[in-house]
Order: sequence, then structure tokens, then C-alpha cells
Amino acid sequence: MEVQTVREMDFLERMVYGTANAVQEQTSIGKPYSNIHKIYTIAIVYFGLGRGKDYLYHGQTILRGVHDKDELIISRKENDVMVTRHNSDIFPEYYLVRVKKFKYQSLATAPIDQWMNYLKTGDISENDTAQGLPEAREKLRFDSMSPAEQKAYIDHVDDVRSQQEAIDDSRAEGRAEGAARKERAFVRKLHSMGMDLKFIAEATGLTPDRIEAILKEKE
Repeated sequence: MEVQTVREMDFLERMVYGTANAVQEQTSIGKPYSNIHKIYTIAIVYFGLGRGKDYLYHGQTILRGVHDKDELIISRKENDVMVTRHNSDIFPEYYLVRVKKFKYQSLATAPIDQWMNYLKTGDISENDTAQGLPEAREKLRFDSMSPAEQKAYIDHVDDVRSQQEAIDDSRAEGRAEGAARKERAFVRKLHSMGMDLKFIAEATGLTPDRIEAILKEKE
């Protein structure tokens, strides 16, 4: 994957060069070509590249008959079994994303559109659930903090880890009830600091249901 913000006239050639390098790195002299696996190249560009209405373009090499237009099918023996492969399963595949051509969608539900909204605006909605976006959202929150806030957050995470280790130690020593009390206090402390259920679950290893039960208990 590559993100390009500055105009480059020979960008497509650069894509081909990068893909060729990725293929070459999979094998070496004397090694079987079967070591080579299919490469997917994804390029995200923020400048005007070519003419076209779409924001997402896809390309791949398919060997077709000049006269009959049939696709060439490759068969080979693997583990004493004949395996049929389409040439499209072998040759590299390209995806080109032109961010400027995408129109922002306030109610995006498709994963690709949620990602495009992020690439277009730099913001991730709380409603976006596409794979990778929740993690990216938390990273953006951290990056947007001041140095002092980042230090406080890191110190807090270290404190969370230390307290969790203390809980684990207590459990290991058989002090189950004492550990449970600390666990409940720890959950309430995180909740009072404004941490959501997901964060508390990750920090404590408890299920959301167990956390909600603790928060409903009287201290």
C-alpha cells in the first residue's frame, strides 16, 4: 500500500516498479517460482491522476484467447492432486484510490465508504465500524493530545497495567476475595475517569456484562 500526496507524472510506472520488487523479494536464484504469491498493490492518491469519473479503479492481468476470448486455465500437480488455477490468481492485482473524486457520505455504512470518508476528511465517526477504523480512531485521539496529555494517558495505562498485575498476583496467591474487591474498585475507578466499557474490558479482561454488574453493585 502506498499513499501519494504530491503529483508524480510517472506514478503508474512507479506502481509497476514497486509491484515488481515485491514479487522479486519472494524468491531468489535457485529457488522455485512456486514460492511467489499473488501481490495486491493499493495506491491512494490525493492529486488529480488521469481522466475518469470514479474514485476507485481496479486492474489485473487476465490471459484471454485472441480469437475465442476464453480465459487460459493453468493446471499443475500439488501433493499428487491436479490443481486448477486461473491466471488471475497468479498475476498482480491493482487498486487505485483517487481521494479527490470521492464525495463525503455522512451516513456511510459500506466499509469502503467509511474508509473513504476518513481518507477524505481525516476524521472517523463514532458510528464507523469498518475493520481497522476503531483502532485508527483511538490512535488519532492519542495523536491529538498535547504532550502533557499523552504523558498522563501513558502513565494511566501503566497504572492500569500495574494494578491488573497486582490483581493477577493476588489471584495467584489464592487471595480471591481480596482480588475481587480490588477488581471491583479498579473497574469503578476506570469508569469514574470516563473510560468506556470497551477500554475497561481490555484493561481488566472482564466481559462487558461483568463490568456492568460491578457498576450496578453498591460499594
